[in-house]
Amino acid sequence: MRTLGRNDPCHCGSGKKYKKCHLDADQRNHATTRPSQPEPESDSPPDSESPSAFFDVRKLPMLLQRLSKQGPAREREKFGELLLQAQPVLEYMAHQAEIEAAGKALEAHRSEFEKLLADEDRFLPLAQSLFSEECFAPLRFSASDVQNAFAHVGYPAMTSPDDQTVETLRAAILHVANKERRSDLSMRLLLRLPEFVAAGRYFEAWLVQSAAYETAENGDKSNMFLFQMFSYGYDAWAADKRAKDESLLRELGLDPDALPSMSLDDLDSWMQSQTSDPANTRAMEEFFRKNPHLREESVANLEAMERNSPKLLEREESRFLHLPVEEVQPWLALFNERASQGGFPSDTPSKESARKYFDEVALPLMREMAASIFTPERIRQLIADLKKYRSDLFAAGDKASASQVMGAINYLMREDSPGDNTFLLTLCWKSLDSAIRVTTAEAAAD
Repeated sequence: MRTLGRNDPCHCGSGKKYKKCHLDADQRNHATTRPSQPEPESDSPPDSESPSAFFDVRKLPMLLQRLSKQGPAREREKFGELLLQAQPVLEYMAHQAEIEAAGKALEAHRSEFEKLLADEDRFLPLAQSLFSEECFAPLRFSASDVQNAFAHVGYPAMTSPDDQTVETLRAAILHVANKERRSDLSMRLLLRLPEFVAAGRYFEAWLVQSAAYETAENGDKSNMFLFQMFSYGYDAWAADKRAKDESLLRELGLDPDALPSMSLDDLDSWMQSQTSDPANTRAMEEFFRKNPHLREESVANLEAMERNSPKLLEREESRFLHLPVEEVQPWLALFNERASQGGFPSDTPSKESARKYFDEVALPLMREMAASIFTPERIRQLIADLKKYRSDLFAAGDKASASQVMGAINYLMREDSPGDNTFLLTLCWKSLDSAIRVTTAEAAAD
């Protein structure tokens, strides 16, 4: 509403001039409702002709604090929330001159910092040590931040990490560090800049300033600072998950402390007893119903184990799993026949021609081979061989490889289409490759 002049019609609608109607009453009401706190002192008297003369940005935080204590309770609550969100901006505005002065002081140390950036052995430990300091604790992500991110982007497979696990973690970091969060973090980082410069910690100050700018400007990328802030939330999230996992095991009658001393045969026996006991099955289903994210994470881990299982066949000691040469020979002859008909790529084929050849010649043959050789009985025998291999790896302390074997076992146990099983296709390909090498060696000897 515009301000009424003394000679304007009164706002009550009486038709009288404002000065002869409600002016005196309005002035009395204004006097009684005016805040009792004294107005902040100003360096110079305000000039009514210039609105900017009475607006001092340094006094804005105090003014907003006063406004948050006035009016109805609901309005005060909403205003308080807005004030909390705006706090980093207000603090930055209040200290902007100090931050800019600290940034100028750092320029004298730019060349030394650029040398540090080029020395990864020095740079990474310094950055990790810096952002683990307690002054950055308020900027760390929480377990709930991490949980919400995983619920949005999917769960990482930490028991069998691969490239997809890395991509999932990157997506989770970017989900937590959205545009608003990045802006907040950047300003909070810069607020710490003057104290590091004042303490003569110029390398650390450069890291803080660099992290602030990277966080604010590169919205589609993670960085060392964001990764470390995320890692604190992840550790808290993982600790909560472990506690829930142990709770489930106790509900099912297994002491978590006994797990390290159990053999794989013991674990297999226990798992079989769980699946054969309806009461335990119901208890497990109820637990996952109450903790759906644990089920999703278990599925992600299982899928990653299966996805990584073909890597097992790259190990030299896994050659005992390969198909016998005499069994592969007929398929090798068929492979050579189709290769000659399909136009085998040159000695230095392009990626496109090699991919086309694999898709049109090699892969169809592998599918036929796997579907023909791996009958249900043959798959059961392969699973038995894999279980023995898994036990040997587990006993040797190679749990990463043992998990790959476990992934292959799980993959095969629910297989009803051998021609589509990546592990079996890889096994056929490796067996063909071995047969080619043997044949080539024999020909060279002759």
